[in-house]
Amino acid sequence: MNLAPLIIAFATYSRIPVPMVQWSDENRHNALLYFPLIGLVIGALLFLWLRIARFAHLNPFLTGAIGMMIPLLVTGGIHMDGFMDTCDAISSWQSKEKRLNILKDPHIGAFAGMWGSAYLILFAALLSAIPDKGILPAALSFLISRSLSAIFSVSMKKARPNGTLAAISGGDVRLTQWICALNIGIALMIITCLAPFVSLLMLLLLIPFSLLFIRMCHTKFGGITGDLAGYFLSVAELLMMVSSAFGGML
Repeated sequence: MNLAPLIIAFATYSRIPVPMVQWSDENRHNALLYFPLIGLVIGALLFLWLRIARFAHLNPFLTGAIGMMIPLLVTGGIHMDGFMDTCDAISSWQSKEKRLNILKDPHIGAFAGMWGSAYLILFAALLSAIPDKGILPAALSFLISRSLSAIFSVSMKKARPNGTLAAISGGDVRLTQWICALNIGIALMIITCLAPFVSLLMLLLLIPFSLLFIRMCHTKFGGITGDLAGYFLSVAELLMMVSSAFGGML
């Protein structure tokens, strides 16, 4: 079994130490197939932390703040970087070409700073408010978000045909779509059994957001990029935290 695509996925989208492998085109092309596994790692760590915090009766603010740091520590903030770059690009009201250039700009803009700060504050607040019934759904959210992001990444037109996303998503598209769809289906079935209102709220929020995201990519950027995929993943996770917090109360 060729484990190189799995290792490349973890090397690209996480800060988890992995052995060195050859970054050939063949190995890189199927890396997104294993991308959701990083979500399982994040979800397991978050689940463990929230359970420990509840058992120890820790301050809710501290619980949410440390919980918010877990995805950043595991991923190195790569998806938040995409979220913030996209916020700058969308807020610029420039042409497609200039928006794509903004995505590549390593400097942070005012809109990225404002929306990035608001995102992290809200994410931590939602984690601090999640009831016990919403902890597992919140943990599974990271698997769902990465599975959806992988499906969009391999399925949609690339705004940069020679970009990093194009290089890492050129493998077996149909296999990636089916495996990621299976991940989503299993996760939603588990959530539905535990907290049906959480899964219902997730669907009500994720479906329209996904449609709007697809339209935004095509109209404002001419396709999807790695930064845009990170933006989608980040917003989807926030929406699922909303679902876990409020749906878990019902």
